[in-house]
Amino acid sequence: MKLSKESKIGITTVLAIAFLYWGIHYLRGINLLQPNNSYYASYTHVDGLAKSAPVLLDGFQVGVVEDIHYNFSQPGHIIVKMTLDKHLVLPQGTEAVLTPALIGSTGITLRLGDGAEYAAKGDTLASSFDSGLMESLRGSLLPQIEEAVCKLNVVLGQIENQLSDTGDLRHTLSKLSATSDHLHLLSANLDKMVKTDLPPIISNIGSVCEDLSGISDNLSQVDFAACMKKVDNCLLSAESILAKVNSPDNTVGLLLNDTAFYFNINNTVKDADRLLIDLKANPKRYVHFSLFGGKNDK
Repeated sequence: MKLSKESKIGITTVLAIAFLYWGIHYLRGINLLQPNNSYYASYTHVDGLAKSAPVLLDGFQVGVVEDIHYNFSQPGHIIVKMTLDKHLVLPQGTEAVLTPALIGSTGITLRLGDGAEYAAKGDTLASSFDSGLMESLRGSLLPQIEEAVCKLNVVLGQIENQLSDTGDLRHTLSKLSATSDHLHLLSANLDKMVKTDLPPIISNIGSVCEDLSGISDNLSQVDFAACMKKVDNCLLSAESILAKVNSPDNTVGLLLNDTAFYFNINNTVKDADRLLIDLKANPKRYVHFSLFGGKNDK
């Protein structure tokens, strides 16, 4: 069968529209080629729940939100249509919990019931609202934040008092300013000393090092071996002299070692002393002198 050009264009257009429709739903998480089960839930508010929002079971995505519409016949009720995997069987009593997210989009979490029978396709599930993390923060964190703000106000008040004219902080800051001025002056003096006084000192140190280098060169030219040899000879000579002094076969040795010789000399000195004393007392006994001569004493 041969198709006309218009028929081909029409078939192509229908296929393109069908593919576009399937692609749009696939991007939203709905696979039209895979059978799914639809369920409904009714909420009084949805807190930003949008189409294609995830439906989770134990943290795993088992479906998406297919449609959301307001029930004008019953004001205050919002009907949410969920498309779930066909393999998922929901026991009676299963709840569709609306869970707002702190960061990201709001989703629905399924809490399976414990009924013996299963919910039929298209049934409306029980719904509830989970305050989630925001409510926990509002209940536990906000009082702590309020307390922290109160403490911060007290601290800021104390700081303001310290910054006032009667506070001690201004006095402390003035002292710090004076200390900074002194440090600046000290730094200037150190800079001046480094520029003026330190170069001559370094120059003198260089001269001293040069002198020490010259002394070291002179010391290196000294014949220490010959000097030590002479010192050894002197020590040997001194040792020989001391040996002779300690030996009793010479005058010095006898004088130092022979006590009899010492006592004889001591006695001789005493006799000479007595003789001189007697000579001074009786000079005529020892000296005879006459201008005209004299006769011999009997």
